[in-house]
Amino acid sequence: YESFGRVGDIRKLRHYFETPTTIISYFLAGITGCIILGLPFLIKYVLPKYEPGIMAANILLLGIFFVSLLGMSNYLLIAMNKQKQMILLSTLGICLASFFNYFFIVRLRWQIEGAASAMLITYFIYSTVYIWYAFRHHTKNLNQFLIFIIKIYLPFLWLVSILYIINSFLAHRSSTVAADLLNLFLRLFLFIVAYI
Repeated sequence: YESFGRVGDIRKLRHYFETPTTIISYFLAGITGCIILGLPFLIKYVLPKYEPGIMAANILLLGIFFVSLLGMSNYLLIAMNKQKQMILLSTLGICLASFFNYFFIVRLRWQIEGAASAMLITYFIYSTVYIWYAFRHHTKNLNQFLIFIIKIYLPFLWLVSILYIINSFLAHRSSTVAADLLNLFLRLFLFIVAYI
């Protein structure tokens, strides 16, 4: 805000938008992966009645990655006095969520996993459109936006790839706390090494 007030040209402040969003993207994907790997252990031994909801929780955690990238877009749009456009974009998000929830829950009957999947898709589309709208105040060059969006979504793709590989080769099927804890630490170690 201070730099925008001093410079007055939002295009000259592009690094304030891109750099923090990129850093958040890489940091958040790593944190999300650790939470997704640790959640089954925590639920199994602390909240066992919630074990059927682990998959839905994992899907929602993946979706939260996209929404968490909106911080700098919000700051940019507020600095430019675009609150009305922000409300319209939020309305788009609500409509998308309603449509996808209806489709997955009512039409496909996917229940809680359907609701989580609906929100993952909604968060992805909503965040992409929101970031695009904010980004176009810096430049209207579509190629630059695509490069930026690939750069901030790449950690997500890497996160999903690593989780898929780890879950394929190291399924957690033990019955003792010590074995489960050892498996958890091994999975976390492999994830952190692969993610870094």
